[in-house]
Amino acid sequence: INSIDVAGLFAKITVTHGTNVEVLLPIKYNRGTSEVRTTFKQGIEQAWNGQFGKYKVSLQVIYDIPKNTPETEINNICIIEGDDISWTELDQRTGTWFSDRPGTTAAHEAGHLMSIGKHPYEHGIKEHNIMNRNDYPVMESNIAEILDPNNPNKNNISVTYKP
Repeated sequence: INSIDVAGLFAKITVTHGTNVEVLLPIKYNRGTSEVRTTFKQGIEQAWNGQFGKYKVSLQVIYDIPKNTPETEINNICIIEGDDISWTELDQRTGTWFSDRPGTTAAHEAGHLMSIGKHPYEHGIKEHNIMNRNDYPVMESNIAEILDPNNPNKNNISVTYKP
């Protein structure tokens, strides 16, 4: 794999023609069975791939991370056995996800890894999107927030625009 961003960034995003969005999202799962890791990977990729309003998104989760990649340069997710509320720390790119949660929970948490901050309902936004509830779909507004140059949580992602 030569697409891991070892420059200290946690998601690599390329936007072509303003609306075609490619995302590489490296995640190191600590603990958890291969079945759980596969469920989470598939949940993230199923939710975040597709046409969302004007954006056509192609996202790939990479979890076979080269051993020489510094721990500070990847998303570290600890999988804990059980069924509780999973969470992701935006400022540290770490999280605790519970093994009995569905892949849609991982998809919601991946939104935080890609710089989506607080849940929209905390701002009074009632749109039915994945960041309000993990069983809701990804919406155009989610992609727009990730790409927003004024997004205050965007310190750790790389966005490149191509014609």
